[in-house]
Amino acid sequence: MAVLSLLEQLADRMSHVFLTVLNLSAAACYAIVSVLLLRLAFGRLPRKYTFFAWMAVGFRLLCPVSIKSVFSLFNLGFFDMTPIARGNAMAFIPYDVAMMREPKVYTGIAAVNDVLSGSLPVPDPSASVNPLQVWELLLTLLWLFGLLAFCGYAVISFVKIRKRIACAVPVAGEPDVFECDGIPSPFAWGILRHRIFIPFRMGEKERRHVLAHERAHIRGGDTAIKPFAFLLLAVHWFNPLVWAAYFCLCRDMELRADERVLADMSEHERAEYGMTLLSLAAPRRAALSTLGFGESSIARRIKNALSFKKPAKWLSELAVILAAVLLIALSTNAAGKTPGSGVEQQPLAVPGGRTAYAFKECLYMTPLSSYLVPEEGTGELYIRAGDAFLIADAATMETKAEFEDISWEFIRFDEEWYRSTFFAEYGESGGSMFAGPDISRYENRSYTVLDDSHLLLRMDEETWFVKLGRHGGTHAGEPYCWSIYRLERAE
Repeated sequence: MAVLSLLEQLADRMSHVFLTVLNLSAAACYAIVSVLLLRLAFGRLPRKYTFFAWMAVGFRLLCPVSIKSVFSLFNLGFFDMTPIARGNAMAFIPYDVAMMREPKVYTGIAAVNDVLSGSLPVPDPSASVNPLQVWELLLTLLWLFGLLAFCGYAVISFVKIRKRIACAVPVAGEPDVFECDGIPSPFAWGILRHRIFIPFRMGEKERRHVLAHERAHIRGGDTAIKPFAFLLLAVHWFNPLVWAAYFCLCRDMELRADERVLADMSEHERAEYGMTLLSLAAPRRAALSTLGFGESSIARRIKNALSFKKPAKWLSELAVILAAVLLIALSTNAAGKTPGSGVEQQPLAVPGGRTAYAFKECLYMTPLSSYLVPEEGTGELYIRAGDAFLIADAATMETKAEFEDISWEFIRFDEEWYRSTFFAEYGESGGSMFAGPDISRYENRSYTVLDDSHLLLRMDEETWFVKLGRHGGTHAGEPYCWSIYRLERAE
């Protein structure tokens, strides 16, 4: 039993990690599309300016939280980030999506939300397991398998490269340059200790071009950037936009290194550099491990070498400003007015005359949710306000649900009513399948109705918030308990 419990906890934690990765990947999609559009719109702009925009993509793929900014991309009017915002984080896919009676995912665009949410399987009370939880577990295992496959590929590639360069010979007068056979093209390698490997019998002119290019990679930090980008690709391998971002990043990396070298060359020398590129071109392949001189977009690089011109000073200054604004826009979350809501975000405060409660403990969760308990709370405040009851986001105080015209008349109940109302699920023998919290120790028990799916219970000095589900099949419409949260007064 202890082993099974440990495995269940491990599965829950890995599912939580997988959902975090999905949310990071979803946020990065907007950054990737924006950078790809930027590359199309400003194709002639030197890559040293547009290259910094990829930092925003890396940030979104790696960091689950960000600061808020009025310059954020998500402040655009067609976005509605209200259901996504969780303080400084964004949850496009709720962490309790597998526990929802009506599973929902969010993209910031209402029409897309409806399509995606409508495709998710809805829990069936008569079923023995929630289908969405099964899918969540299977997808988590598939993601882990893909991640391990990438790690294995990286290790094998590393071993192969080490084997190829084991017999490399240092070049006289060049302490960081080595010659060796068996490599298709020159490349730079190493994160802390940089080395450049070139084939034997390379001409003087070609060697000069190659070394200038590879040293440009080293000065730009590319020998560290590329392995880091590959690591992010390994984590987000399921996202096709991340693949597109990786290959475009590699291309921009090569073009940026070329431009560093070409900036100090005459037109004739640029033509010779293009010929060197052509002569050392390696077979096209996915360069995942090294920075090879002739392994990426040779035709594009030769064309760039022949047509390269230094940009005007004013254009360079404009490009720097554009890159900075884009970096901020893609790396920050919406602030101030929430797009599409028309409501200014309020500070965390409860107006006078209202009583606020916060999540304290999950006392019960229907087996359709595999008894998953929110580990970090619900991120919500439950507020009694006059004849209304509000559920608000704890970080922004934006109302997520409102129950109106409540009489607040609390009706006493006994254990028989409690069992028959909330836990009279029908098994094959007609008896109850589920058992809720034991209430025998409470002397004063009463309830008030918020709506047909929500109640508040007073259990002595405690307050319980109850969510109900509805049966299907032969018992269609009959209620059953979905969850019970114990609340506490929020200070």
